[in-house]
Amino acid sequence: MSVDETAERGSGSEDAASRGRAHSSVTRFRGFALAAVVLIAVGGVLVPVVGWVVGVFLVWLSQSWRVWEKLVATLAGPSASVAIIILAAVASHGVIHGQALLGAPVLVTVFALIVPNAVVALWLLWRIRGH
Repeated sequence: MSVDETAERGSGSEDAASRGRAHSSVTRFRGFALAAVVLIAVGGVLVPVVGWVVGVFLVWLSQSWRVWEKLVATLAGPSASVAIIILAAVASHGVIHGQALLGAPVLVTVFALIVPNAVVALWLLWRIRGH
């Protein structure tokens, strides 16, 4: 192996290391975390489902939160939304009369899709306040 080949291999690993540092610095940036929070809160409303999924993806890429916080951010919004829709359907007797769960009033469904994700977003902001 020549000296030039060795130098090229060394520079390749340096390039990979610098790319890793660049990725790390971007995901540590508060603006990155704020973009994730905004997409969690309203992404699903602006671009149904896809916006929220991108927000969750950014949360998982971000280094602003611990793994357990990322799990809560991923699962709490959808779980609360489903629970609200089911409770609304049961309360309106939609399930008892054999109607689909989508028989819940539109406003309750919109509430169920927006409010839990907004609460999760506020919680994520609260969690990074001291970082």
